[in-house]
Amino acid sequence: MEEDDSFRSVCEGLWQLSGEAGMIYRMQSSPLSSVSRSSASRASSRPIDALLDQKRPTLVAAANIFLLCLLGMNGIWAIVPGTYLETASHISIAVFWACSLAAFLRIRGRVPWSLWTCRFAFIFLCWILLSISWSTQPLSTTYSPAISSICVFFYYCYIMDRFTPSEFKTLLFQMFTVMFIICVLMIIFMPYRGLENAAVLGTNPDNAGDWKGVYRQKNELGLNCGIAFGLCIGYAPKNALERIWRDALTVLTVVLSYGSRSRESWIAIALVIFLSALIKPFRRFDPRSRFPAFVVVFFVLVVSVTLISLNLDVALHLIGRDRTFTGRSSIWEWSMMAAQRRPWFGYGIYGFWKTPLANDVIVRAGWQVTSSHNSYLDVVISYGIIGLLLYLPIPLFAVIYIFRAVMSYSLEIFEMFIYMLVAIIVISFAGGFLTYAIGIGYVLAIYTISNLEKVERSGFMRLDT
Repeated sequence: MEEDDSFRSVCEGLWQLSGEAGMIYRMQSSPLSSVSRSSASRASSRPIDALLDQKRPTLVAAANIFLLCLLGMNGIWAIVPGTYLETASHISIAVFWACSLAAFLRIRGRVPWSLWTCRFAFIFLCWILLSISWSTQPLSTTYSPAISSICVFFYYCYIMDRFTPSEFKTLLFQMFTVMFIICVLMIIFMPYRGLENAAVLGTNPDNAGDWKGVYRQKNELGLNCGIAFGLCIGYAPKNALERIWRDALTVLTVVLSYGSRSRESWIAIALVIFLSALIKPFRRFDPRSRFPAFVVVFFVLVVSVTLISLNLDVALHLIGRDRTFTGRSSIWEWSMMAAQRRPWFGYGIYGFWKTPLANDVIVRAGWQVTSSHNSYLDVVISYGIIGLLLYLPIPLFAVIYIFRAVMSYSLEIFEMFIYMLVAIIVISFAGGFLTYAIGIGYVLAIYTISNLEKVERSGFMRLDT
C-alpha cells in the first residue's frame, strides 16, 4: 500500500512538472492574453529575462571593452588635418574596422532580421550609404564615415548575438570606469589635452577650460556621463564590492559631468533620478492600478512643465542657460535655413559641415561650428526629409517600448534600458551624437530598443508578484 502511494505521488509530481513545462511552451509559442501569460509566469520559476539570457560571450572581454572605448570616443570619426588627432583618428578607425569585421565574421554574419528595430537600422544604414552618390564631398572624404557606419552595425549584430543584457551591462560598467579614470588623469596631469582649448577647430570659445578628458570635446564627455549615470542607477550589485564600485563610479560620473559643464547631461541625470523615483514604486502596482497612477504622474508633469515655462528664465538661470540655450537656438535656425535648400535628400554624408557650404552658419555664429547640435536636424541636413522618416521609427520604438515596459512588465531588469535610452534621447536634442558621428549613443540606442522588442515579442508580460 505504501508502494502504491509513493508511486502515485511520483506520477502526480511528473504530471505537475509536465503541465508547467507545457505552460511555459505555450506562453512562448501561442498568442495568450496578458492575464494568461501573467498567471503562467507566476506558476513557473523561470525568470522573465530568460529569453535575454541565452548565449555567452566567446571573445575576450578586454577586446570588447576596447571596442566600446573607441565607440565612446565619437570624435575618432572626425579627422582634424594637421593635428595629432589626424594620425590617432586614422589608427583608431583602422583598428575599429578590423575588430568589427572580425566580430561580425565570428558570428558568421548573423543579423537579427526578426526585429523591426534591426530592420529600420539597416534601412537607415542603406540610405546613409546611398547618400554618397549625391554628397557634395568627394569619395575620398565620404568613404571613411560610410565604412564606420557599416562597422557600427556589424558590432551591434555581434553584441546582440553574443552578449546577454546582464553581461553587456557589466562590460559597459567596466568600460566607463576605465574611460573616466583616464579622463581624470588627463585633466590633472595633461590639462592641455584634458581641457577645452579655444584654439582647437570646432570649439566654442565660451567653453574654454571645460573638462573633456580623453574625449574630443566636452559634450562627448557629457553624453557618456549621462549614459553612465543611467547605467549606475539601473545596476543591481551582487555583493558589497560591486556596490562600492557602483557608488564610486556614480560619484565620479557626477563630478565629471559637472566639470564638463554639459548642461544637457545635467538635465539627463536629473531626469534619470526623477524616473527612478517613479519606476521603483511602480513595481508594487498591479496592471489595473498602473494606468491610473500613470495618469496622475502625467498630470503632475504637465503642471510642473507649465510652472517651469511660466518661470523659464529663472529655471534656465539655475543651470546656467538662457532662452537661446547658449546660442543653440540660433544655430538650429541657421542650420534649418541651410537644410531648406536641399530638403528631400540633404547634402549627403558629411556633405555640409566642414565644407564651404557651412560658412554662412559659421560666420553668423562667430566660431567654427561643426554640427547643428541636434541629432534629428543633422539627419535632415545630411540625409534629407526622407532620411528623417527612415530614422524616426527607431526613437518612436523607444518611446513605445518604454511605455509598454512601465505599464506591463516586471520593471527591475528594464531599468537599465529605460534610463540609458532616456539619457541618450534627451542629450541627442542638443548634440549630433546619434547620426552625424555614429558611436556609443547609436549602438546603445538600437541595442536597448532591440532587447525591449525581444521581450515584447516573446509575450512575457509578468508583473512583480
